[in-house]
Amino acid sequence: MKDKSPLCLAGLWDEWLDKEIGKLIKTVAIVTTSANQMMTKIHNNPKLAEPRMPVILPRNLQDDWLIPCLNENHKKHLLALLKPFNTELLNYKTVGKLKGKHAIGDVAEAEYEFVYEELML
Repeated sequence: MKDKSPLCLAGLWDEWLDKEIGKLIKTVAIVTTSANQMMTKIHNNPKLAEPRMPVILPRNLQDDWLIPCLNENHKKHLLALLKPFNTELLNYKTVGKLKGKHAIGDVAEAEYEFVYEELML
């Protein structure tokens, strides 16, 4: 966040029994939505139908995401949270490619900022 506070991503989790191996499997996923203006430039995977970004929950609505969804009104409220986050409230940093011919790969240096000339305003 621009104000240096942590951000909260919408996620889903589940536990299920894998009957083949008899083991409890824990899974997690980050919920995504359409990209905001800046993320459209940064996170533009040509294999996807549209640019995506994680759902970032505003501070005043974070607890709402954690309440079990028990009725249609609450479901509508949660679905309304699945929107691009305000570009002006976020800091952005581009990094080098993790995959592909010129990728640095999955190493610590992958977190270093990498400036793409085509993104310069």
